[in-house]
Amino acid sequence: MSTRAPPVRVSDGPPAYTMVSRVYRSSLRPVVAVMGIISAVWLLLWYINAFRVLNYDKEHGEPKLVPFAIVLGVIYTFGCAVEVGGVAAAATQNMTMARLYAVLSVVSSLAVIGAGLMRVIIHFMLKNDLISECTTLLQNGTVEFVFGFWGPVVEKNVSPQDAENVCKNGWDHDSFTEIIELIIEIVLSLFFIAIAYAYYQQLLDPTSAANALRQPRGGVPSPGSDYAPYPDLDDDPEHGSSYPAHYNPPYLAYNAPVVPPPRYAPPPGPPPPNAYTSGEDVKGYGIGMGDDAKDVKDAEHRPPVSDPFADFEGMPEPHTGAGLH
Repeated sequence: MSTRAPPVRVSDGPPAYTMVSRVYRSSLRPVVAVMGIISAVWLLLWYINAFRVLNYDKEHGEPKLVPFAIVLGVIYTFGCAVEVGGVAAAATQNMTMARLYAVLSVVSSLAVIGAGLMRVIIHFMLKNDLISECTTLLQNGTVEFVFGFWGPVVEKNVSPQDAENVCKNGWDHDSFTEIIELIIEIVLSLFFIAIAYAYYQQLLDPTSAANALRQPRGGVPSPGSDYAPYPDLDDDPEHGSSYPAHYNPPYLAYNAPVVPPPRYAPPPGPPPPNAYTSGEDVKGYGIGMGDDAKDVKDAEHRPPVSDPFADFEGMPEPHTGAGLH
């Protein structure tokens, strides 16, 4: 009886491992594409806001805030470019682009987290400068109050005293918002890094779902198209399909060559004869080949081999015990 433990199934693992295994069996290509689009749009909005703040700082004499706005704008521009590259990597399924995106996603995420930390530091260290700039913008002006997403917009004239109160309340509200945004950025950045590397690992795994559609269906490429045939496989009916030139080579079996092995011609001449041409040459196989083939020394004293019960003839009958008194 075997004492070996049964193999561990995926469903036997903890819930987190089961979920990760189930997700890995599915292609992460659409996840990377959607994630990249959302991140690129979000970083683009932050880029626009950073340079809008830069113009305000220049116009209202706040030189301390100008360098920070420039740095934030550059970081968000870099992050947006990386996410656009991630969308391109998911669209083309190019191994080099996926590897580059996995590496740059770490750099971009750290830069975005650093930008969020910089905003928090600026918010608390330059409190007076931020409130002063806000008060200058609101003096002798109006404030718009929006009630709900589709609600009406009400404008109210602001006095210098009211402007200072409004700016202080806004700073207090932004203090909580900046901290929450930093925490969300850290969590999402770690998640995006994990997804980027998981997708790259899927492309490296020939059995993963991400490689199921990397080789298009067979067909003859049209002239001038981006499809190129497999090398030396044009006459092979099994591997004679084509794939885009920018795709990686399709995965075959493990350690299988890209091209089929060469077909060797048979050796010249007739096949060699059998080693034994008669039954007498094959010792020990006399049954069914005639009585002349002997497999034991005293075979001539035995009955013909055609009678399978001949060995029991002439033997005394066994005693059954009948007739004993």
